[in-house]
Amino acid sequence: PTAQLPPIGRIRQTPLQDLQAALCYLGSLYNPEVRPNRRSYRHAAQKPHSNLDAIRADAFERSYATRWLTALVARADQLDVATEDATLDAEVIVQQAAGLLALCAGTASAGTRSRVFAFAHPSDGAFIKVHLIDLPLDNQDYTSLGAQTWGGACLMADLLVESPPAFALCPTHGRPLRVLELGAGTGLVGLAASAALAAHDTRADVVLTDFHTTVLENLRSNAAANFPDAAGPVHVSVHPLDWADTPLTAPFDHPFDVVLGADIVYELEHAHWIKACVERLLRVPPAESLDALASPHPAFHLVMPLRSTHAAESQTVEQVFPSASSVRGGADSPPEGGPVATTLAIVAKEVVVCDDFARGSGSEVEYVHFTIAWV
Repeated sequence: PTAQLPPIGRIRQTPLQDLQAALCYLGSLYNPEVRPNRRSYRHAAQKPHSNLDAIRADAFERSYATRWLTALVARADQLDVATEDATLDAEVIVQQAAGLLALCAGTASAGTRSRVFAFAHPSDGAFIKVHLIDLPLDNQDYTSLGAQTWGGACLMADLLVESPPAFALCPTHGRPLRVLELGAGTGLVGLAASAALAAHDTRADVVLTDFHTTVLENLRSNAAANFPDAAGPVHVSVHPLDWADTPLTAPFDHPFDVVLGADIVYELEHAHWIKACVERLLRVPPAESLDALASPHPAFHLVMPLRSTHAAESQTVEQVFPSASSVRGGADSPPEGGPVATTLAIVAKEVVVCDDFARGSGSEVEYVHFTIAWV
């Protein structure tokens, strides 16, 4: 910032387009994109160089940026508004500066954030858009984490929009598809799935769930903003759900075809609770179709980052859910005419490497996508 921003003393004389460019630069530093785009390059030698990490971590540069933004906001009524670009507005620029100033002071000061996530479908190039509100992070209340949109949700939304059949988001015969999101937070995954289903005119009931009151209130607002009309093919509803005590009342009194969860394992007991919940809520297919590959089976899709700080929590998933090969390899043949035992197991595991925009474009973060189904 000390080298890139117009001098503080000349802010009033700086053209609006230069102020806009300066705000875009500061935004790339202190308000980077959360969406973890999958990498388009695979070798370290091809990685573009970036020094954003060092600049972002520099306390003096951040302090200077804060002073510069404060000066811009204070001079709001003195800016040079002459411009040939009709898209530039001094009031909007000052509002952007105020938002960045709050972010530089800390996420909890930034207030609510209205965001639009757009995911392109590769076959026709059409965009699935989801409008969300993120609530401010309260450092005194860990439950507020669910009111923020995290990278795992962005990645899962991107994956399912790219290939709905891979997530069994396909029409069913004679009834609506039933989709459940666990720990929905702001609702990005479930709402992206709903929008993708609606775009293909697929009848579906999508149930978004969370546990904490504040998160649920924001989730309901986001769901209503994206699906205000109940007349379409997709019905979206929001309900509280305690993984450790799954109710049998509506809408949980009928099984689901697809269960989704993104970045929901961050305590050691979570995987155990989630398994018990999914065992109760995921539809069990007929025994004779378990090994058939012709049609998609009911499945639980779980995406989570491989954080070094939560390695033990990440490992619990593979401790709680066995691999499909180990289940099939150790299964005894059932007696003739007897019941076939089924077990929830990991049938696929994919590691996806993404750019970590929160730490600069030179950084990476790894996510793992588990597909868990009855075997």
